Amino acid sequence: MAATHSDKAPDQAEPRYDRESELKAFDTSRTGVKDLVGSRVSKLPYRPTALIFSILIGDLQGVHEDSSKRKEMVCRVCQACEDWGFFQVVNHVIGDGILSGIIDGERRFHKQESEVKKEL
Repeated sequence: MAATHSDKAPDQAEPRYDRESELKAFDTSRTGVKDLVGSRVSKLPYRPTALIFSILIGDLQGVHEDSSKRKEMVCRVCQACEDWGFFQVVNHVIGDGILSGIIDGERRFHKQESEVKKEL
C-alpha cells in the first residue's frame, strides 16, 4: 500500500502557525541583545525557511561620479534594510572620530534601563 501525503487523520491537522504573533510576543519581552542573552533564551521564534544569507557590503567608491552606480547602491541598501536591518559600508568618508562617537552613543544607549530604551 502506498504512503499518503500525510499520516495524520483529518481531525489532527496541524494548527496554523502565526509568525507575526510569535515575533511580537518575543520582541516585547526583550529590548536588545543584552536582555536576550541575560534572559537565557533557549528557543527563538520559528523561521520556516533556511537561513542562508550574506551581509550587504556597500562600496561607496565612485557613487558620486556614476549615477547608475549610486542608484544601484540605494536600491541594494533599501533591500538590505527591509530584509535584515543592517549592512556594512566601505569606502565612505566618515572619519574615525565620528565613528567612535557613534559607537560610544550606541554603548550608552544599551546601558540604559530597559524601560527607557522601550520608550525610544
